[in-house]
Amino acid sequence: MIMPWKDNYGYWTDTNFNLKDFKNGFNYSQIAKAYFESAWNQFESNNC
Repeated sequence: MIMPWKDNYGYWTDTNFNLKDFKNGFNYSQIAKAYFESAWNQFESNNC
């Protein structure tokens, strides 16, 4: 899932889940901004 996307501006949740909780509860990898933007642009061009 990606947000925002087209007419979806985000999502709503009724929990107090924050970035610290995410980092403590899931395996994750940080990526460079340039890599993210390149992948986002590629996704967008393939799904419009």
